[in-house]
Amino acid sequence: MSFDHIYFVNGTAYAGKSTLVKLLAEKHGGIACEENYHDRLLPELDKDAFPA
Repeated sequence: MSFDHIYFVNGTAYAGKSTLVKLLAEKHGGIACEENYHDRLLPELDKDAFPA
């Protein structure tokens, strides 16, 4: 597993982090991992079985 192209965006509340991450992911075809979870790569998981 290689972590050559991973970026961590941090900062204070309401600083625009989520907006920045979404725009970068759209522009560069990346995955925006928001709130420490995402489901883009896990389509086989059932949202009712894993609600959190």
